[in-house]
Formats: sequence, structure tokens, C-alpha cells
Amino acid sequence: MHTLAVDKHAKKSIIQIDIIQKEVNGMRKSLLWLLAAALILGTVCASGAAESAAVIDFACARHLKYYTIYYAFDNDAGQVYYFLSDDGFVDVGTFTGSLTGGITMTFISDGQETVSHMRRSGSDIVLVDKNGLSWSYDTCSAGEAESRINAIGYKFGSAKVVSRDATVTITVACNAREAASYEGAIILWLRIGETYKYIDENDGWYLIELTNGKQGFIPREKAVLND
Repeated sequence: MHTLAVDKHAKKSIIQIDIIQKEVNGMRKSLLWLLAAALILGTVCASGAAESAAVIDFACARHLKYYTIYYAFDNDAGQVYYFLSDDGFVDVGTFTGSLTGGITMTFISDGQETVSHMRRSGSDIVLVDKNGLSWSYDTCSAGEAESRINAIGYKFGSAKVVSRDATVTITVACNAREAASYEGAIILWLRIGETYKYIDENDGWYLIELTNGKQGFIPREKAVLND
């Protein structure tokens, strides 16, 4: 008898496969025994890994001539992501409800709360904005929405949501660099009081848009974020 033990996803439970060698009608054959419990465990482990990897549960899109508007929903976190196909910005809000009974979405920007509603109407999804205007959206796959967010470079689980109009003001003179590290090549010397457009944040470094049209990283402790 030969036993193959497989540790699935570093869990303590072991899936055991027994291969038994025996002779049948004068011929040696291998019989493989897989316990039902082991099969169930393997299925649960695989499905659990798939679920934990996914973030978006459902999404909808409004396709315009030059770009697409997306709303993507994460049921577990109760968060909704709003973004455009041609932009590098993702706004994150909260939501309650379901498409069947109606969803209420809340976004906060510059201290102002904006509430809108979304519901299913036949084959369409209807968004009613803060002004009471209605807009039709189509259902799109969760995978499409999530891949689009990943392409933008948004990191799920980010604690801070920053306005697309946010800026960074230099509080300590420093160099803007090509990488988020003091080993990154120097692009430009920045002076105290200068303000630049905020792009992103990475491991304690702000990514900003410089006056020469390039983008550069600066240490977070040498600037203040104005959002």
C-alpha cells in the first residue's frame, strides 16, 4: 500500500489517497481509494480559496461613447466601488440592500455625503442620483469589473479614500524620485510650500504629478495630503 498525503492550503487536515496493489485474474492492478470525507474537504478547500481570492460579487456598467462607468459591489465588506474605464481613480463608498429590493449607496467626498439609489427594473439596472435623475446600467461580470480595477492599480482594502482632486504640499524640501525608495533616481528638487497633484500612495511614499509632466515619489513624512 502506498499513501500520498497532500496538505491543502497549509491546513492541518490531510487528504489521503491509498493506492493498493493486488492481483486480479493473474494481473497486477492498482486500486485507488479516496475517502468521501477527503473529497469533500478538498472541494471545500478549493472553493474557499476561490471565494477568498475574489472581491467583487456583482457589478453594472453604463457604456458611453468614449468611456464606461462602473459600479462594483463587495457584499462581505458592504463596499461599492465607482470608477471610469479611462481614469486612474476609484471612489469607495458603502451600500445596504440588494438589487431586488433596492440598494442605497453612500459616498463621502470633502466631508460631504452623497446618497444615491440603485434597483433592478426588468433587464436594466436603474440608478437614481442625488438630483433625482435616473440612469440605466447594464449588468456586467464581476470579473470584468475587478480586472478593470486591478488595471487601474487600486489596492483592495486601502484604508484611505482620496479625492481625485487631492493635492500634496511639501513641508520638508526633498527630491522627487523615480521609485518609492531613497535609492530611486532623482527627478526634481522640491521646495517647501510647493503643491502638486496627488496620484497614489505606496509604502509610505506619495506618487505626485510634477510640473515637468512626469510623475515622482516623495516620502510621506515630508509632505501633507490635501484631500
